[in-house]
Amino acid sequence: MSLFFRKRNLVLVALAFLFSAPAFCQYQAQYDPRLTLGQPGQDENFMGNILEDGNAAVLLSKLGTEKASSPDVKALAQKIMDTQAAIGKQMSSDAAMTGTKLPQGLNKKYKKVEEKLNGLSGDAFDKEYVSAMVKLHHEMIGELRGEINNSHNASLQGDAQGAVQQCEMLADQIKAMNQKMGGH
Repeated sequence: MSLFFRKRNLVLVALAFLFSAPAFCQYQAQYDPRLTLGQPGQDENFMGNILEDGNAAVLLSKLGTEKASSPDVKALAQKIMDTQAAIGKQMSSDAAMTGTKLPQGLNKKYKKVEEKLNGLSGDAFDKEYVSAMVKLHHEMIGELRGEINNSHNASLQGDAQGAVQQCEMLADQIKAMNQKMGGH
């Protein structure tokens, strides 16, 4: 067999593997008892919630980088955006494995927060934005810890563990900023 045909066959085998990998992963997750859930829908619900929260953190922080009057709040908003985008990227691959749809825009809860923030400026905006981030990250950490404790999907647990560590570091910085601004 000529070198051309061997290379062509190798490329065809590689392409076949590449395109069959997602189907294999779905098949494996469906039929491998080590990857199944203790309660049907648990991981999907978690993924939906955590992706919505992370998406909200990114979108609201984009607003924070644009409207904050304090350079410290703008810098914090940028850090939240960057960290949550990285977490979202990792969790999006997990979402594909669980069949969870990625959020589009803000849900009703965060749409109200966005509307409130859009109506504010100056110090009032800064305080409300930081307060919203304290609440959002507190909720995310609770959801992540719940997933770590309750999921039977080792990959998802590992990703949740990494995400909770990042969220806890962010939450500490957000709380410090909130206290600096006179919040609770």
